[in-house]
Amino acid sequence: MFYRTPSLKKTTICLFGDASNLHFNRWVMALKNCGVKVNVITYRTPHNLSGMNIYDLSCSNMRGNLRLEKYLRICRGIKMFFMLRRVLRKIKPDILHIHYLINTPLAFGFYGINRIILSPWGNDIINDTGKESKLKILYKKILLRRATAITATSKFLGRHIKNYINRKIVIIPFGVDTSLFDGIKQASSGCIVISFIKHLEEKYGARYLIEAIPLIIEQYKNIKIYIAGTGSQDLFLKDLTNRLQIESYVSFLGKLNHTQVVDLLRKTDIFVMPSIYKSEVFGVAAIEASAMKIPVIASDLEGIREAIVDGVTGILVPPGDSKAIAEACINLIKNPDLRKSMGERGRQYVKDNFEWNDCVEKMLKVYEQVLHNEKK
Repeated sequence: MFYRTPSLKKTTICLFGDASNLHFNRWVMALKNCGVKVNVITYRTPHNLSGMNIYDLSCSNMRGNLRLEKYLRICRGIKMFFMLRRVLRKIKPDILHIHYLINTPLAFGFYGINRIILSPWGNDIINDTGKESKLKILYKKILLRRATAITATSKFLGRHIKNYINRKIVIIPFGVDTSLFDGIKQASSGCIVISFIKHLEEKYGARYLIEAIPLIIEQYKNIKIYIAGTGSQDLFLKDLTNRLQIESYVSFLGKLNHTQVVDLLRKTDIFVMPSIYKSEVFGVAAIEASAMKIPVIASDLEGIREAIVDGVTGILVPPGDSKAIAEACINLIKNPDLRKSMGERGRQYVKDNFEWNDCVEKMLKVYEQVLHNEKK
């Protein structure tokens, strides 16, 4: 049951973010389902959203010419700024909720909005690729100082936000709908199924799972590995699979929708999350797997430790260590009772800490406080 929000139902709320992103869209739909009047401003072409006002700033008609990309980027930025200002004047939101911290001049486009909630997501705060420019830091600090309230998906991310501004951070994780991720498993085929579900990018470390497979099949050949997702490493990972001569064990599934993710997890025995970047601040995929009673093998990163209890709901391994992944998989394959107990404790841990309705209630309470100008 959602937190009752009579005052919010009379309120105009605008969410700004990437409307092609599943997690952003879940927050949008949660508000809509609570009867809140929702407007969406997006900088990427939206998917699967309807029944609300959607304003697309993506300037998709100003893309495609790589030779002119430098100049097109400047032109897009200028156009997006004026589009944003025009949309905000039209909507006149009572609350503007910004998902993902803008580190461009577009940050100035939010000037004049009195009630702002900021929800950084991870790599908009934690920089994995080197030192940030002073200008990008300035844009972030401008938004953080303007915010009425700031939320973070994990305590780890909250601590990093405080490197920019010393403010109270409200911790609201990306929750899991345990009625959808219901823990009901498909009857075993006798083959151990190991799954990876994430973008095929370097930071998510799919290569380390693939490199672990030859070590696993030295002891257990009756396994099947599913790699779900798309990204810049797609061809590299398929080529690596062929070079290791393990293509008969590995299936690449491409991008899955939410229902397909659940279907894959129903037949999964072991879930692997081998991320290598510290900007992996939480691990939604891990708690979705835990909700489905699946033991999780994940990289021992500070944010992921909040999603996985080592030795209880899963096994944490050093980031980028294929041998450790293989050893953890072999341990779970050899011990079906351990897989079962970790899976059951994992689901309970999710229900106690990351139930989607509870997370939505927390966010709605932040909206109520912001609406009444209670600066957090």
